[in-house]
Amino acid sequence: MEFDLHRIFEDGYPGLAASAKIGSIGDYLKTVAEYLPLIQDQSTIRFRARLRAKYPELNDDDLSEEWESHDFTTQVQIPCYIGGSVVVAIWSAFECATNELCQYVSARESSPLKLNDLRESDLRKKIRKFIKILTKEDIEFPTVVSDIQLLRNIYAHHNGSLAKLDEKKMQQIRSIASTCNDIQLKGDMVVLGMSYICICYDVIDESLQQLLDLIHTKYPWSNK
Repeated sequence: MEFDLHRIFEDGYPGLAASAKIGSIGDYLKTVAEYLPLIQDQSTIRFRARLRAKYPELNDDDLSEEWESHDFTTQVQIPCYIGGSVVVAIWSAFECATNELCQYVSARESSPLKLNDLRESDLRKKIRKFIKILTKEDIEFPTVVSDIQLLRNIYAHHNGSLAKLDEKKMQQIRSIASTCNDIQLKGDMVVLGMSYICICYDVIDESLQQLLDLIHTKYPWSNK
């Protein structure tokens, strides 16, 4: 996300803060993408060592039940929980940044309206409605933003489990998963591959840039 360096001393300019918020999540994502495979590998190495110490006379086939449990931990639970934490962080940064950007729009339009005053649960649609009301401009983020919000809610409220979702939300999740091979439904868990999480990050980053660019165009600034 690129902010206007010349405006960093402008009173209330939100570009720098918004860029910092999403940028820090980008650093976190890179770290997770690098170390997740190592965590899984080390988990398997240590698990195998424990089995050898506990059952020196048995081979892997004899311990198939233990291996099934271990595989579920390393291939489902670990990527689900760790990947989910990144999605939650991405969405949190998006919420914070869009609130700050929209507050700036309210201030420039001398309007008391705040983003959270609008009754709309889908943040993508809420931002579009907010900008339309205050500026008459139309801004439309990709529908993937709504998908990210739904996935975020599953990780934040259900720890990645689909077990307690109603049929409508389950159908939405199935629909999202059908569009991408990097989204897997394993048992009652939703597991996102790192490539899809990177897509989530890029979409959020580009959406914030879209909103900031509108601000730059709508409210030009000069230090003269």
